[in-house]
Amino acid sequence: MLDKEKYLIPYLCIASFASTYMIFWDVYMDWGLARKNSKNMFLRNNILYPPIYYYIAILVNIFLRLTWLTILFDIKNVEMKVLILSILEVYRRSQWSLFRVENENSNNPEQYRAVLEIPDYIYK
Repeated sequence: MLDKEKYLIPYLCIASFASTYMIFWDVYMDWGLARKNSKNMFLRNNILYPPIYYYIAILVNIFLRLTWLTILFDIKNVEMKVLILSILEVYRRSQWSLFRVENENSNNPEQYRAVLEIPDYIYK
């Protein structure tokens, strides 16, 4: 049997780096937030929701990205832990998709990728 403590420190280092990268990618790249020259502090210029929604979403995303830390706790009811973490992950992904679609919706007209009408020849 493998000694778990032997691999704990490398695992924590790799998982911490991966989580930090995923949080950055979610917030900066996918949601288009964390822009330093924005009129909305650390968001972007064109937002559809009140700024507090974005700040709360960023904090919730960070918290939910770090749920892997539950491996450090000795939880007896593994089934309940898996159920709760699964529900939280579904929530995180739903929140991510909401802000991802909102980002695309607000940025498409600026970058001229939006198609406002479908040509008639497509249906013929």
